[in-house]
Amino acid sequence: MTKKFQVGFGGGSDTIFFSLVEKVFMCYESDHSKLHQKFGGEKYYESRSGSSGSGYLEKIGDLVEFGFYRTDARREQTVPQTVCITDKGTKIYGYAPFISHGGIDLRNPVVLTDGKHIVFFSPESGEDIMEMLSDWDNKWYLIRTAIKSTEVHLIGSKEVVVDFITSTGGWDRRSYYFYNPHHLQGVDILRFVDTQYMKDSAEKLREKAAEVGKQGRSSLLERKLGITLGVDYEGKSAWYKAHKEGFYDGKIEEEPHSIQDPEILGWNNSGDGLYWRRKGLGLKVEAFMEVERVSIGKGKYVVSEETPHWLDYEGEFSLIDWHLKPIDAWKEFFLTKLTQKARQDYITARSRVGTDALELMEKKPDAKICIQDSLDAGNCLPGTEDFIRRFNIKPDENGCATVQSLIENPSIAEMLRNFDFKKIIYQKLAGENA
Repeated sequence: MTKKFQVGFGGGSDTIFFSLVEKVFMCYESDHSKLHQKFGGEKYYESRSGSSGSGYLEKIGDLVEFGFYRTDARREQTVPQTVCITDKGTKIYGYAPFISHGGIDLRNPVVLTDGKHIVFFSPESGEDIMEMLSDWDNKWYLIRTAIKSTEVHLIGSKEVVVDFITSTGGWDRRSYYFYNPHHLQGVDILRFVDTQYMKDSAEKLREKAAEVGKQGRSSLLERKLGITLGVDYEGKSAWYKAHKEGFYDGKIEEEPHSIQDPEILGWNNSGDGLYWRRKGLGLKVEAFMEVERVSIGKGKYVVSEETPHWLDYEGEFSLIDWHLKPIDAWKEFFLTKLTQKARQDYITARSRVGTDALELMEKKPDAKICIQDSLDAGNCLPGTEDFIRRFNIKPDENGCATVQSLIENPSIAEMLRNFDFKKIIYQKLAGENA
């Protein structure tokens, strides 16, 4: 007696086939008439609303059943299906992008994977899908070799490394290889890799915590942060951050309620430091440091009356992100931010007091600045003449004064604070070899 092949749709799912002859995908809901005509059987049930139905095929011939992943659901739904077993015994799983009652989603890729190697194809690339399935092991050997080679760059391929917490509370990592990831369109790649070992590690940590009575006592804060109390290989308590795929990808060794009141952490006992306070599920953090202690690349930051004597930087961060990084890493982060701010303040101060313009003038003391240069820079004649009188500038019969005479002017510092004057200097001296 011939075994009937059960098919159906409804409840956000469908039976999806790939035809090895036509090299196209077919869904039972939309293609049942064509499927029954070619492969026999019948559709024996359909709900009054038409939102669900069941049937069977007498044979499946050239059809290969595919799993699917929903692209229209708020919560990820992934249904695996073995589509091929290679000569070397490698199981290949296939996922078609699926919209409930909408069939194949042509905007997202078909996924083929053996759990470690993943390839993405357009649903309309039937020939490419067939070719990949026919020589999977050999093709992936070549792709992996190209990915790891320092001399060969294979377009459309990459290696992704995932760090996770082991069953002892330590760290390990897994490498996954991808081909044609540009088809992915924002779909999470970890939906299709084999993470069972990582999930098992998380389960063992939970079991160990349960043995010592520390599991299940999660607070509201811990639940909101998505962390779970566990015990590492030394028997120490730790809080583990769960990835949505079920493994742990973060570890917090400090009790998450510990930062409640404002705290200050100094740097080198200098009075510089970090100040933070809780703000809901996050932290508001401020870093402060004396500017003379900050290096900006060319010696120490120069303190003058034009620059502040203290630098500060503040930001808001999630509580879990704060805990996941060691405090030394945060110190380095804020020191970098303070250094960047110091450098920008220094540049701004030099521009404000005209240091850059003065240095330019000192390089070209014999050049001449004329009334016409002021007019060319967009200044009006009355304003130019008023500037000349106010600073007692002595132009020659051609309306010009040497740069050296301007440098020697007792009021040069005040002149350099004038934006229009600096504009003339930059335009005249930086734009030509005077």
